[in-house]
Amino acid sequence: MGFCVHCQKESKNKKFCDACGRQLVQENDLVETKKDAPAPKESSTKAMMAHLIPLVGLLAGIFYAPLLMLLWVPGFILRYTNAKNPYAKEQATESLNFEILMALAFLVSFILIGTKIQMAAAFALVLLCSALAVTFVFTITATLATARGKRFSYPVKIRFLK
Repeated sequence: MGFCVHCQKESKNKKFCDACGRQLVQENDLVETKKDAPAPKESSTKAMMAHLIPLVGLLAGIFYAPLLMLLWVPGFILRYTNAKNPYAKEQATESLNFEILMALAFLVSFILIGTKIQMAAAFALVLLCSALAVTFVFTITATLATARGKRFSYPVKIRFLK
């Protein structure tokens, strides 16, 4: 029995996948192959949207505040993705954890900007600018990685969800 790294399906055929016709990897070679294999196209698209849509919501939310609700799209993907799609669930969890962390950073900076203490407001402005920069850079990096079917883990994170 072999395993197709492209389709991520097991096949009874000895050498080639029944679905796509690519060469199969044998069971004894599967230790690292399943983990490093690119995700199927449908999973990759959902995972990419879990990273990209919050960035679009943040950019559009600057001009129209109700669009900030797009920041929680990874939560909807996480909730409504079936168990057969673990890659999309994993990436939606990563994205949602990162979005919660950045939302907390934005909230702290807005609270500190509202204070009358000038030093706190200056710190808040630096925090706000750095949080925006980190959000843009890491979200674009995550979107590109998941578009290629690779797993992405944010370097700056707190695990709110598992």
